[in-house]
Amino acid sequence: MKQMVVMCYIAVVLCNQSCAEDWTKVAKDSLDYTVTVTCQKDVLTSVNLGGFFSVPQLKKSEYGGTGFVVSPEGYILTCHHVVDCATSIEVKWSNGASKQAKIHRADKPNDIAILKVDSDKRLRHTQFSLTEPLLAQEVLCLGNAKLEGLSATRGIVSGLDKTVHISETDKFTGLLQTDAAINTGNSGCPAYGKDGKVVGMMVAVWGSAEGMAYMVPAKKLKSRYEALMEEAR
Repeated sequence: MKQMVVMCYIAVVLCNQSCAEDWTKVAKDSLDYTVTVTCQKDVLTSVNLGGFFSVPQLKKSEYGGTGFVVSPEGYILTCHHVVDCATSIEVKWSNGASKQAKIHRADKPNDIAILKVDSDKRLRHTQFSLTEPLLAQEVLCLGNAKLEGLSATRGIVSGLDKTVHISETDKFTGLLQTDAAINTGNSGCPAYGKDGKVVGMMVAVWGSAEGMAYMVPAKKLKSRYEALMEEAR
C-alpha cells in the first residue's frame, strides 16, 4: 500500500512537471509572434493665458494594447478600440525590434482590426485553433499588461457563448469568458492553448469584478480576418 502511494505521488509530480514544461514552451514560442501595440493620437486641450483667456492646443496622447502576427506577410490582429483614432501605431517584439504599422482593415462591431507592417523577410506567425473551446480548458494569455511590456498569465475558459453589453445599443455576442488576470493594455491579447494556437483574443473585462474577462473565439476571429482580407482585394 505504501509503495502504491509513493508511485501515485511520483506520477502526479511528473504530470505537473510535464504540464509546466508544456506551458513554458508555449510562452517561449508565442513571444516570437505576440507584440505590444503603442499608439499616439492628437488631443485638443486648452492653455490658460491668465484670467479669462486661453488658447487651444493639440497634445499627443499615448496609449496601447497587444497584438499578434497572423501571417508571414506582416498582418497583425488587435482590437479596433486599441488603434481607433490613432495618428501613429508602433508594434514591438520581445527582442526589441519595432516597426510602424498601419490599419489595413477594421471591423468595429466585432472590435477587430488588422494592422500591416512592412518587412523584408517573412515573419513568424501564429495559427488559429480549429478546435471548439471547452469549458475549464486551460489557456495562457500573453499581453502588454499596464503597458509594461509582454507578460504571461494563465487561466481557464470559464464561460462559453457570453454576451457583453458595452453601451445601451452595442453589445458583443458569442464571447468566451476567462478567469485569467487581465489588465489595461491586455486588449488584443491572444489566449493560447497547449498546442500553441490562438483560442481567442481579449476584448473586454467586467470592470467591477475579478476574473471576468472576455475574448472573441478563434473561429470567429479567423472567419472575420479572412472576410476582411477578401474585402481588401
